[in-house]
Amino acid sequence: MVDRERQKRSELSIALQAAHFLGEVWELLPREQPDFLVSSATGSFGLEITECQVGAKGKGGSKLREKESFNENWLKCIRLQFEKKTKTRIIVRYSGEVSQTAGDELLQELLSADFNSREQFKEISLNLTHGKAWASRSRASSWTNLDDRVGWVSNDMTFFQREIDKKARKLDRYRDACSDIRLLVVADRIYNSGKLSLPEGYRPDLLGFDAVYFFSYPEQINSFYR
Repeated sequence: MVDRERQKRSELSIALQAAHFLGEVWELLPREQPDFLVSSATGSFGLEITECQVGAKGKGGSKLREKESFNENWLKCIRLQFEKKTKTRIIVRYSGEVSQTAGDELLQELLSADFNSREQFKEISLNLTHGKAWASRSRASSWTNLDDRVGWVSNDMTFFQREIDKKARKLDRYRDACSDIRLLVVADRIYNSGKLSLPEGYRPDLLGFDAVYFFSYPEQINSFYR
């Protein structure tokens, strides 16, 4: 239940940001199938939201996003151990191997750096056996795996169309709630798994949706209408 509530809050935030990019004001009523009923100056519609990632998908979803989540949790565990021992907040940017050995080394080097005696925001670099890290004392924690953030941008729109195809199978169910049904497809470009860019002049097959929005988060949104 907690995860579902968190997901709904995330969807609400994304929908409001999408409306802002479109220059519109949306009043959003959360529900299921579709995710929201929307009231706007131009009318009402149902809005379904889905994520779009590049690369292969398995039973659990995007394999690349699954790897990114694993790496995030790995770094989070190191952060929790560090903060338990020091009560210090630092900014860490890491690039390198993700393993128990690499994590143990990173934690030990960060502990040895004695950030409490260092000037705030003054960055140091750590040359590790299994990678490299840059760190500084800060008012708030921020730990990032750079290898999951600095990849190339794909323009393979089959990944975008794949999400439309999947949601179109439920279109009749969505129309039970509202005749005008729109799909918001979100590619989170903060992560490599969401680095997807529309080619010039591209138009997807809407497969019956009244509109499909492609939100290249957090940069821009493209609209396609039936």
